[in-house]
Amino acid sequence: MAEKIKLTQRNIKTLEVKSTRYRVLDTEVRGLFVEMMQSGSKVFRLRKFINKQNKTITIGEWGPLTISEAREIARAHLVEVARGIDPNVEKIRHRLATVTLDKVLSDYLKARDLKPTTSKGYESKVKRNLPEWLDRPLADLTEQRIAEAHASISKRTKADADYTARVLRALFEFARYEYRDENGGQLFPDNPVVILKHRRQWNNVGRKSTHIRRHDLAKFWVTVEQFRRDAISSGESIPAAIADSLLVVVLTGLRKSEVLGLEWSSINLDSDYFVIGETKNGDPLELPIPPKLKEILSGLWLRRRNGAKYVFQNPKTKKPISEPKKVTKKINDLAGIEFGYHDLRRTFATVAESLSLGKYQLKRLLNHRQTSDDVTEGYTILTAEELREPAERIESRVLELAGIEIDGEVMSNRLFKQFLNLPDEYKIEFKERIEREIN
Repeated sequence: MAEKIKLTQRNIKTLEVKSTRYRVLDTEVRGLFVEMMQSGSKVFRLRKFINKQNKTITIGEWGPLTISEAREIARAHLVEVARGIDPNVEKIRHRLATVTLDKVLSDYLKARDLKPTTSKGYESKVKRNLPEWLDRPLADLTEQRIAEAHASISKRTKADADYTARVLRALFEFARYEYRDENGGQLFPDNPVVILKHRRQWNNVGRKSTHIRRHDLAKFWVTVEQFRRDAISSGESIPAAIADSLLVVVLTGLRKSEVLGLEWSSINLDSDYFVIGETKNGDPLELPIPPKLKEILSGLWLRRRNGAKYVFQNPKTKKPISEPKKVTKKINDLAGIEFGYHDLRRTFATVAESLSLGKYQLKRLLNHRQTSDDVTEGYTILTAEELREPAERIESRVLELAGIEIDGEVMSNRLFKQFLNLPDEYKIEFKERIEREIN
């Protein structure tokens, strides 16, 4: 049974740590006690029946609080209980009021090791789509309000609505374990975003399949090349670099962030390979440099200014070009084709697939993560040298479709068809001329 004495600063100070924590009750305020913890700390608590339940109210730690201050707080809590107020509930309400959506978002981004582009995307979605909720308590985002917000955003863009809801779901999961009451209980035990699944409200926007079709590749290439030449002649380095980045993507299938973040230190033009250290899935990627890609990179190297760190660098900020939308929009308008960086990545993949490349070769070129259930893939090591032949085949096919290059065998077949259509006298003359040159 717990000891019961008149608690004083002196006798609280002399309490000793034991193998288990124990309580010493105060004779001055009924229900007040100090709990001696195994860690050595001494905590004031108040025990009281509230709504027919025996509850413990934590007052605070001895040291910062004196016994006199603890008694004063305990008496105030007893007055609240007499009025039908549960002090624990009030504490939780006060704590919840301080945890706003903006605070949770900020704490989440600090706690998670996310890429800058991912952090920026999460922040922009929440602030653009839920600006009125930023300074309000997270607890105010009830199931009904989340469902209404999702429906409202869906009217503008379904993909944005689902993206924002996924971010909210992650924030509530984070809040569940990050914010607790004084007794260690969860302030946010439930995730209200689950209401979208219950109501079957997710838009489930399908994966995009847009890419540049074969008959448009020539128009795309000519337009980008001409735009680049015009930009170079007028001294516009950023538009020229963006045009080059589009050509690099359609020849390599790289993601926009991987291309724009490419550093000169990772490119070896002598040995014809380059390395991307930071990729979307976190796996480093080593790729070969086929002839046309080398020509483009060599041109960029010649236009490099002041020892630029990045291949596609903004000369003012000294950082990678971050917003190429205006330039790509101009090129879209000039070509009469609507495309973005990921459309070019899909174009690369589509061309590659038509060449019947090996499954693992294409997967590695696109830097798709290895699946845990594919043992064979784990044994397949593909470096730049193993990928050189398929990369060159893809480049040649892209250039052929763009009208820049024609495969030798294809050229021979086309010439032979033209030869068959010639009148007989021209065939004879052509044959005799070939024989004379051979002899």
